[in-house]
Amino acid sequence: MRIRFVILSIFLVATIACDPTLTVTGTVCDRQGNPLADVTVLLQSEGRSEPHKSMTAKDGSFGIGMVGADPGQTTLLFEKEGYKSVRMPVSHEPTREVHVTLEPEAR
Repeated sequence: MRIRFVILSIFLVATIACDPTLTVTGTVCDRQGNPLADVTVLLQSEGRSEPHKSMTAKDGSFGIGMVGADPGQTTLLFEKEGYKSVRMPVSHEPTREVHVTLEPEAR
């Protein structure tokens, strides 16, 4: 029984280690270049039911990641009340930095 547990544990660790981890960091600003806090950042990979969610800090910075994401089928969505949402595809690089400018919504 103990040997089965060890073999299963090794298989599980190997499976997780083989899944690519996608990490995206960056900043979100308004069109004047001022950082925007509390912007919702969603990382969605095709084939996954739930997106990963993060929020920007006071300085507009964010970091978000996903294990097992398919970078060719992954998008970022930035949302904040009073601003137009921005959706962008994520490149094939395992680590990526993006800088996003949100435009105000028309009144």
